[in-house]
Amino acid sequence: MVVQKAKETELYKTIHITEESMLAKQMLATMSREIRSPLSGVMSMAEILSTTNIDKEQTQLLKVMLSSGDLVLELINNILDLSKVESGIQECHNFCDLKCLASFQACCKLVSNSADSSPDIPGSHE
Repeated sequence: MVVQKAKETELYKTIHITEESMLAKQMLATMSREIRSPLSGVMSMAEILSTTNIDKEQTQLLKVMLSSGDLVLELINNILDLSKVESGIQECHNFCDLKCLASFQACCKLVSNSADSSPDIPGSHE
């Protein structure tokens, strides 16, 4: 009876941890989408601004703005991809994607990563 109760307790803990993990990933995906929408609006306005008559300094500032926005958008997309891969919704289909996701995870954990791969793997030496 005691063993069964311990197993039930462990099962409930595992279920609770799994539910919390799923909720956290869902919240992360929702937040990422909520950030991406206004960022897309800002990027669109910046692109429209780039077609207007602006001076060299403004053009340079706009380039920085656009490239920074692209980096943030890429980061958000990587977060979404990573949460999809971790939840089993999406698979990595090429080595470059896998390398990018691993680098992103390593960056978040402040560790470095390296990978050795066969030259036969497409995209492995990019």
